[in-house]
Amino acid sequence: MAMHQLQLTLNMKSGLSADAATNTWYVDADDDTNLGLFRDSVLSIYDAISASLSFNIDRLKIDSKFYRLSDPTPRLPILETTETLPSVGTTAAPTEQALVLSYQAAPVSGLPQARRRGRVYFGPWAVGALDANGRVSNTLISSLVNAAAQHKTNSDNAVGWTWAQYSPTNGTGADVASGWVDNAWDTQRRRGLLATARTTF
Repeated sequence: MAMHQLQLTLNMKSGLSADAATNTWYVDADDDTNLGLFRDSVLSIYDAISASLSFNIDRLKIDSKFYRLSDPTPRLPILETTETLPSVGTTAAPTEQALVLSYQAAPVSGLPQARRRGRVYFGPWAVGALDANGRVSNTLISSLVNAAAQHKTNSDNAVGWTWAQYSPTNGTGADVASGWVDNAWDTQRRRGLLATARTTF
């Protein structure tokens, strides 16, 4: 099998590429069919939390691009599709607000564990994703954790693909062993919307 990168882009209703939110996933797979199975398993995570996502997301335009990491840079995508989400929320929180899914490979001697971890920054979110104290709602955390756990089970049971953690520093990948979601928001400043008006005094 070979290491691949999946770039999953949530486009916004504004149509501006600068407003889009892109998540990066890694998979060890041997052909395009298995890449598609991995993509579908990843999308099931987004499906599980879609009702909590921002109204600003264009649910009919989720771009999926796979890159083979052994190809020379700049790499061309080897598989491109457009996917959909079943729904999005009816409100919008600040677009910079992200919820992090952290994952890691099993520790091994001689390698810093930091190089065996990965993160996915989900969002932007609807207002209902926050609890009364401004933290992540327990319902959203449970939905994301359960969906990620199912994705891990799908990976464990798959024959032609494996959810992978990839270290650009080491240039190596490893099977994902576990993961977690904290109840604190992360700020992704690059996801801020471009200004559409200016009010002066």
